[in-house]
Amino acid sequence: HMPGSATGSYSRNLQHLFFHGAIVLIWRHAAVEWYYRYLEPGRHYLPVDETSLFRTLQRLDENPDLQHALRRGARDFADEFLAGRHLVDRWRAIFDALDRRQNTTDFFTLLDKIPEDACSCERVLGAPLCLKCEITTLKHSRLTRFVGITPPTTTRPSR
Repeated sequence: HMPGSATGSYSRNLQHLFFHGAIVLIWRHAAVEWYYRYLEPGRHYLPVDETSLFRTLQRLDENPDLQHALRRGARDFADEFLAGRHLVDRWRAIFDALDRRQNTTDFFTLLDKIPEDACSCERVLGAPLCLKCEITTLKHSRLTRFVGITPPTTTRPSR
């Protein structure tokens, strides 16, 4: 799985590969998903970069046992960590933790702890909108200019 995929999110595409019997190659990168700590290189996937990709593909091509082991490992990983029942358990744990915190912490005490420069699209929290959040408030025509779909409006010099 290489960065720059044209469809879906990087994480979602990667999860799809684990479920569908693919030999998973993951480009070495700094991004982290919640399930990365459970991945084992050589068992669930092979890490690659610009210096190792060709060598890794040759190694795979020459070794059907490695291909089989990686396919099995990827599928086992998907079944153990990414299957629906496990995702439901993960979300339940997250919501349970939030519920415990909300029931034991005064909401206004939490509001007092929000830094002045906090990024939040939630205006009720009183934090200023950052540029990332501000994009959510743009109208369609301004948004298409903002992301470069349409050229910026230019004003004609007055005569």
